[in-house]
Amino acid sequence: MTEFKKVFIDTAPIIYYLQNSELYYDNMKAFWKEYNECDYVTSGRVASIIE
Repeated sequence: MTEFKKVFIDTAPIIYYLQNSELYYDNMKAFWKEYNECDYVTSGRVASIIE
């Protein structure tokens, strides 16, 4: 894979992870482990747990 320092990510996967979504939690956990050295950039909007 190409070396990179930033990962652009939508807020939805973050919310699914925080909510322990059955469909997405394990995938997101693996993602965080794989890309733990990167800076994350989102769309810039404020995300709430209610979403």
